[in-house]
Amino acid sequence: MSLDLLRWYGRLILAQYYQGLEYVAATVAAIILLSSLDDLFIDIWFWTRKFWRKFMIERRYSPLTVEQLNARDEQPIAIMVPAWHEQDVIAAMIENLVHVVDYRAYTIFVGTYQNDAATIREVERMRHRYKHLHRAEVPHDGPTCKADCLNWLVQAILHYEYEAGTEFAGVVMHDSEDVLHPIELKFFNYLLPRKDMIQLPVASLERNWYELVAGTYMDEFAEWHAKDLVVRESLAGAVPSAPAFRAARYSRSSKKPRASRSTPKASPRTTTSAHASSGWACRRSFRSFLWSSLRAARSGSASVRNARSARRCHCACASSFPTPFLSHRVSAVRAGRSASACKAGR
Repeated sequence: MSLDLLRWYGRLILAQYYQGLEYVAATVAAIILLSSLDDLFIDIWFWTRKFWRKFMIERRYSPLTVEQLNARDEQPIAIMVPAWHEQDVIAAMIENLVHVVDYRAYTIFVGTYQNDAATIREVERMRHRYKHLHRAEVPHDGPTCKADCLNWLVQAILHYEYEAGTEFAGVVMHDSEDVLHPIELKFFNYLLPRKDMIQLPVASLERNWYELVAGTYMDEFAEWHAKDLVVRESLAGAVPSAPAFRAARYSRSSKKPRASRSTPKASPRTTTSAHASSGWACRRSFRSFLWSSLRAARSGSASVRNARSARRCHCACASSFPTPFLSHRVSAVRAGRSASACKAGR
């Protein structure tokens, strides 16, 4: 076989290879185009709505001002922070919260697990420094899931209300690495109890260009909270709940509750993924078990059955959101670190 023939076969194989690459590239491009049509729709809807609001809405209604927030009397608000192996950040988060937030009528509840000594030590150190900080302990080993820890935090909040003879206007959920906006609680206070659930936009703190994972996190939150969630709210009237910067109010309109032994255990979707009811609704059996347990403990006759029944109770969170509040121009900042993963449900 001559050298010219080998060269001819080589050029033929190379041409077929390039032709195959063209087919593959065209197929991938078509798939990307089809999968991007929803993004194109979101972009078109977002900018159309933005221009329409600029010329039709914002000319008639002025945005909410800080003066209006300050004019409203402060209502008691509970802040709950679930924590698992957060000893590196929980103290700094609490100190930043206390020094930054422009609000006085709030109480902090941090949930820890009994087998997380490092986090307990940090929370106790902060608790001795700040009297409005309380620690709620999950009475079984972790990790479980955030919903489990939140359920025990809700129990601690209800216990505090019972002991102190007060009622919180709403409950705010934060992660242990959050950085709060100074007027965040003022904004919640302004909308409570008129709104059942309030969610602020979440933004990541700035990162260096070479921090690729944190940069992806920043892009994702910027895209979702500044555009995607705004479009979904305008289309459907409700949006998925973010894991933090969220406030909700109790529903206290129920009659005297009756205990039910068939109350299910909490699941990862119970409090963190809110898709079912409207408003923050603590189930009737939850209050019944809690109050009966407290009364029994006071009389010295607490039973194992009451404790187990209280543990089976759960609290459901709402997915009812207010009208668009992004136009109020109240922003929130969040550190660029993802929350701890939920490994198992209890």
